[in-house]
Amino acid sequence: MRTALKYDGTGDVRIGHAARPGRKESATLTAVRAPAAPARPTLILAIICVSYFMVILDNSIVFTGLPQIRSDMGFSQTGLSWITNAYVLVFGGLLLLGARAGDLFGHRRVFLFSLVVFSPPRSWSRPRRVSGG
Repeated sequence: MRTALKYDGTGDVRIGHAARPGRKESATLTAVRAPAAPARPTLILAIICVSYFMVILDNSIVFTGLPQIRSDMGFSQTGLSWITNAYVLVFGGLLLLGARAGDLFGHRRVFLFSLVVFSPPRSWSRPRRVSGG
């Protein structure tokens, strides 16, 4: 009996059995039809660009705040590099966690969930103008 492996496009390989009596069992990879192109590629590109802009903005906020952190807290250059490294490591870990959650629960669902959870705190943390008198 021959074992056929079917690739479904998600990174998972599904095992199926094809009836081939009298043959040695071997694994083969059979092609599955590729999914159709997204309906709105321009919208998807815009979302990706805005998301990437937010990543760059977050990095610049951290790097711009380093001189103030150094003067207020008395950190050395080594301490400042620890701040940068800790930020990058936590960001990378959460990125991997989000990607795995997308694999388990669906990328669209996780993306919408993250928009709902993380967008309001960003708007709440914006600096407010204080009217001077």
